[in-house]
Amino acid sequence: MTNKKLTLFKKRRLRIRNRIKDSANNKIRMSVHRSSKNIYVPLIDDSCGKTVASASSRMSSVGKNLKNNLKTASLVGKEIAERAKKSGVT
Repeated sequence: MTNKKLTLFKKRRLRIRNRIKDSANNKIRMSVHRSSKNIYVPLIDDSCGKTVASASSRMSSVGKNLKNNLKTASLVGKEIAERAKKSGVT
């Protein structure tokens, strides 16, 4: 990246992060990333900047041989719900 592109990228990233932090009000944020093969779901606490719990379709409890489809997404959703309850997130 050129210096100008990198500067603009950093400004945009900080602007988005600050907007998220301002609207969070000490709530836990769920970020879902879906690649062409897997689904990743972390629960993020923006007040301290840490991941509370996470689940993905690559985990052995979900099943590593599943494809990126509705069945896999529901299994990942159930897994992240269980992990959130264990972490104390309602």
